[in-house]
Amino acid sequence: MAYVVEIPLIEPHSQIGDFPGWEERISDLDYLAEIAGVFKDGNRQLRQDEIAEILLLEGEARPLPCAFTSSDGVIIIQQPIRDVLEALDPGVHQIVPIDVWFEDGTKAKHPCFVLNIHVHQSSIIDEKSDVRPHVGYKETRDIMFISHARKNITLDRAKLSSINLWRERRYPESILMSDTLNAELASKKLDFFEMWKAKEE
Repeated sequence: MAYVVEIPLIEPHSQIGDFPGWEERISDLDYLAEIAGVFKDGNRQLRQDEIAEILLLEGEARPLPCAFTSSDGVIIIQQPIRDVLEALDPGVHQIVPIDVWFEDGTKAKHPCFVLNIHVHQSSIIDEKSDVRPHVGYKETRDIMFISHARKNITLDRAKLSSINLWRERRYPESILMSDTLNAELASKKLDFFEMWKAKEE
């Protein structure tokens, strides 16, 4: 059994923040937008110089969830989730350290990392799922969206690999998780966004 991951757009899983000095270092707006697209879609690995070194969160110091999103849709995870991912999918995901600070000058209590989920699979069976094509792609279905409201996705088991966290080709911003990873996170009481079960056949 696999799960579709849904990232809430409210706190605590969405944190308002900024990358101090990052936009000045990468001044080309089109290039900045392209990098932000990678944060959301994982369409390639990022170079080290494309990743900010500091994330400054709005407000005073507070406990942070083990996984959250912030500026430009970047996914931030804390050490416990990083350790689980490395144990189950060693060397597969791009996980890069980042210093997280609050506006009051306090540093986040636990080590944080940028998570770039850049592994893609093609396992969704469109005809048996509540999905829709992006405007302009009705015929080719090259760009599709999952209906998180209906929560009805069927995956082709034969097209799933041993990877435990992935994105679906043709589905921008999609994130799916294996039951193995879900069970491991649950056993350690680690919160990784919201999720719901997909069917397999």
